[in-house]
This record gives sequence, structure tokens and C-alpha cells, in this order.
Amino acid sequence: FTYTGTFVKRDQLPTDRGTIQNIELYVLPSMISNYLTQTYPNYVFEKAFSFSVSGTLKGYLVVIDANNTKYAVEFDAAGNFVKAKTIH
Repeated sequence: FTYTGTFVKRDQLPTDRGTIQNIELYVLPSMISNYLTQTYPNYVFEKAFSFSVSGTLKGYLVVIDANNTKYAVEFDAAGNFVKAKTIH
């Protein structure tokens, strides 16, 4: 649109935002399991997801409960820690 509100053209937005797949604990790289065990002793695994874009793995998200606090812990494709967030 122009500054006066006249339509000029339409652009196609990318539709491939990636794929999210629910995965089991045993599928996670050992580096992730080791990090969780060391950082959150006695954590309880709730669920995990892998993220892929155009068939290329981009990372993981693991939801855990540690001492009655739920966390969403993000890792890159190699299993390196990215960030953690408390969730409710």
C-alpha cells in the first residue's frame, strides 16, 4: 500500500516455518541428557520436541519438572544448551 492507502502489490510470505515433532527421551542426544542430569538433578521428563526446517534438524525443546518447577529447555541441533525458561 502507498501512504494514501492505494494497493500496490501482494507478496507471497514463506510458508515453510519448519516441522515440530514430538520425540521420546531416549531419542535425545546424550549431550542433552547429561546436561539435564547435571543441571537439574532428579528432574522428571515430561515431553520433548525436535525442530526441523526443510528437512534439516535445527534443535530440541525439552519440558521437565525439577523441584516442582516446570522448565522448557532449548538446545541446538548438536545438543548444546541454548536457553531455559520457567513455564506455568
